Amino acid sequence: TSALLDSGANGIFIDQLWEELNGLPFVKLDMSIPVYNVDGTLNAGGCIMHKCSFVIKYQGH
Repeated sequence: TSALLDSGANGIFIDQLWEELNGLPFVKLDMSIPVYNVDGTLNAGGCIMHKCSFVIKYQGH
């Protein structure tokens, strides 16, 4: 059984390596977006610098 957990994130994020491996097109943002941890510190992974649009289909929907 698989499940998707809502961790309370206030955005939708995907891993850039996964995006590249799956051939999704990404576009550089004009301005980077800082990412903060739940304790208010900046995330060590850095800022969001790209965006990507795609359609998700599940069982034909």
